[in-house]
Amino acid sequence: MQNKTVKEIFWETLPVKMKIAGVRAIDLADKLELNKATISNWMNRKAFPEMDNIQRIADVLNCTTDDLLGRNAPENAIDFDKALVASYHAADVAIQSAVCKLLDIKGRS
Repeated sequence: MQNKTVKEIFWETLPVKMKIAGVRAIDLADKLELNKATISNWMNRKAFPEMDNIQRIADVLNCTTDDLLGRNAPENAIDFDKALVASYHAADVAIQSAVCKLLDIKGRS
């Protein structure tokens, strides 16, 4: 089994956590008061955020820095998150709405 670096885990986890939180790149840039190109560089694996931004990202995405960096996470956690997002998107609108209400999050616009 190949060990992933913290950067690789972050780059793989960020888009999944953004989907779960219903946060687009432009939303993340606005909330962090950063340039959209900065977010794009993170998403495209061209840059890695400073530690203070990792904490801010976690706050916006309602997760922990450990979630973003893969600390203490089961090996299949990212696969589970991806499956959860896929299941949500495959569900009908009524179920999506119920999930959003239960989790107190915004649904698709």
